[in-house]
Amino acid sequence: MRIGVIIQGPIGDLYVLQKNIQSLTKIIDPKDIIISTWESSRESIKPLGDIGVNIIFSKKSDAESYLKNFDSLNKSNSVLQTCSFLIGARTLTSMKSYDYLIKLRTDEFYKDWTKLISNIQEDDRINSCNIFWRKDVPFHIGDHLIAGRSDLILNMVESCWHDIVENSNFFNKYVQHVDSRKWARIFSSKEEDDLQFVNKVVYNVICPEIRYSTAFLRNETEREVSVKDHKHLVSKYFRPIAAEDFKEFYTFSKSLNINLDKDNFHSYEDVILDKNGIHACNECHERVLCAKRRNQAAKLALVRNIIRSEDEIVDLPDNKKNILNMFCPWVVLPEFKNLIDIDII
Repeated sequence: MRIGVIIQGPIGDLYVLQKNIQSLTKIIDPKDIIISTWESSRESIKPLGDIGVNIIFSKKSDAESYLKNFDSLNKSNSVLQTCSFLIGARTLTSMKSYDYLIKLRTDEFYKDWTKLISNIQEDDRINSCNIFWRKDVPFHIGDHLIAGRSDLILNMVESCWHDIVENSNFFNKYVQHVDSRKWARIFSSKEEDDLQFVNKVVYNVICPEIRYSTAFLRNETEREVSVKDHKHLVSKYFRPIAAEDFKEFYTFSKSLNINLDKDNFHSYEDVILDKNGIHACNECHERVLCAKRRNQAAKLALVRNIIRSEDEIVDLPDNKKNILNMFCPWVVLPEFKNLIDIDII
């Protein structure tokens, strides 16, 4: 069994990266691991020394040429992550043939790979770590750790990059310089045109997790996919793996400013809500809460909707709430919705 590993992203915390490499090289030859990062990380990675793994440095500007046509919401995650993933996967598989590929990030750590390796040999579904896999949002698998048959992983990232290249001008046709208040107006609208716009944006542009899964599914099934396909297709092609199955782990989201590990994973909801509860402040608007409260709501929506098992892959309604759960959770969560004068559901 030949397993290749792509570790993608900018170089930040060398301690986390080093721990990951140490855990991986217990079971995988360093020559079968590639770090796919940017030219700007050359100096940052030098203190690691010669660790035996492959490293490829890419020009960030090549990927950034696509950013100007995307809204600010998660554009780097959509474009830069996919680009470094693709370059790493193409480079590694050009050097050697692999049965399976594992993709993870430079800023996260997983200790024990036994369960994941067992899973990918057990069936052909693509495994994804459950922490950023949302059970309440259609096709929202996790994109931080992905593993499976080599041909399927390559299909996923190639399909995703094709979508980015083909659709790079999509967002500009509809809206420019979107801020949170404009999003609130769109999300709170009763107009069918606005709802169709939101659906188009969410499922085609903004969300990298949904982009990975839907681009892959369109390629595999050779047709468009819709929310009514969610349970059938996600169950057939994807499989969540619990973070706890890695024994020790550390995961991070820059956009949410949240890091989860084995010590805080099950108590993080209490940390978000804190003993003083949730209250509006002077910066909160009657229709949109302040940035701090919005961030609290986004974190709470995430931790409450982390998928725990395959049984939680269920049919989801094709309505506006799916979108609100992710992009305006403060109008859905009871702890927040009473703080603003808005009724959307």
